[in-house]
Amino acid sequence: MRSVFRVLCVSAAVLMSAGLASAETTLALGDINGDGAVNVLDVQAAITQALQLVPATDVAELDGNGAVDVTDVQNLINTALGTGGLVQRIRGQLEAAADLLARGIKLVAVSQTGDEVVVTVDPVTGAFSITLSIDEEWSLVFVTEPDADGNQESGTVEFTVNGEISTVVPLTDLSQCDILDLGKLVFGAHIAVTRDLRALLATINKAELLVDADGNGLPDFLDRLLEHLLQCPPYTIGGGEGEGEGEGEGEAAGGAAKFLPGIQGFAPCAVAQTLVDLLKPCVDENLANITDVSLVDGNKNNIPDFLEPFLACMRDAIVQYVVDNDICTEAQAQLGVTLLMEYVRSIIPGAIADLHLPNLTDTAGNGIPDHLRPLVGDRPLPSNADIDGDGIPDCVQDGHQHHGGEGEGEGEPPATGEGEGESS
Repeated sequence: MRSVFRVLCVSAAVLMSAGLASAETTLALGDINGDGAVNVLDVQAAITQALQLVPATDVAELDGNGAVDVTDVQNLINTALGTGGLVQRIRGQLEAAADLLARGIKLVAVSQTGDEVVVTVDPVTGAFSITLSIDEEWSLVFVTEPDADGNQESGTVEFTVNGEISTVVPLTDLSQCDILDLGKLVFGAHIAVTRDLRALLATINKAELLVDADGNGLPDFLDRLLEHLLQCPPYTIGGGEGEGEGEGEGEAAGGAAKFLPGIQGFAPCAVAQTLVDLLKPCVDENLANITDVSLVDGNKNNIPDFLEPFLACMRDAIVQYVVDNDICTEAQAQLGVTLLMEYVRSIIPGAIADLHLPNLTDTAGNGIPDHLRPLVGDRPLPSNADIDGDGIPDCVQDGHQHHGGEGEGEGEPPATGEGEGESS
């Protein structure tokens, strides 16, 4: 472990010698030395705490695991570089009339606490890139430079969440350096992001979904899912009516027995590890889609899209096991497994709830995860309103704390006062 921290110490020294600008944050979290920015000095301070050379502090404990360790150090390095950790990168491309782009368009990000970050859209390509602090909810507004008469045009970015509109994007988790790509946006009073906000959020921070602590070749969240989907006795095939008392057994197990009279007591849970081995190649092939964990259900079949390839893999694995072990013919297996998969699909809601993933926690059952529910329908935020009628959207008046610079992607998250907004 000490060798790992030696490498990190060297990395910190390299950062300092390179003279990289700090990535500031609205949070006191990560600002270990209290100078108002998260930079290489904080990285060095975290290393000394992780090595237990000095007492650990709450502001150095970024990931919530109760200890200052190598993960916190890495998150601070990413924050100092502006690539992750306490900041999230967002990019996209704005389609607008050539004269508007040439005149100049700025992207203004306003947080619900009043902080503001401003960057300039590329005047030729329309590309934009902005870095925002996590643990904030941000509204995005594009504003043109004033014309000869001093007039400006503006447009608020709107996200769709299961058919409802949100003008706020929440950045709640530590960033694993993935970029939130908004895609192509068409300039106007209302600027629609084409992808559902649930799907957008599912594209970032996949690292935690790829963790395989038990080393069985499947991400841990899939292991937890399988604990529900490979239950017995509902899957026991061939026992006849009345065997077991699991809900849905008469429908799945008893019905399957009619098609598979040669199977006596086959239960996927009894051969779970074998099925996992059969699942791995298929899961690996579809991992990108399977880890797009969200409640988006494009075909409206009550199964979130990210689970569709995994369920197909599971079905094929069960059929392969039954056929490979000469339990029955493939035709018989296909008929029986069809009934089993119907049962699997019926218990998906309960299995999803047990995963305890924010993007899937939906206590209202309306397809909108709980952490997004407050952002849609009843919060028309903000933003291109011009209450005083001066031609400048109120959100870019001097009432907000303003940060950022000229040029694509030069805006930085705002600085923080010592102790302001500290997370518990």
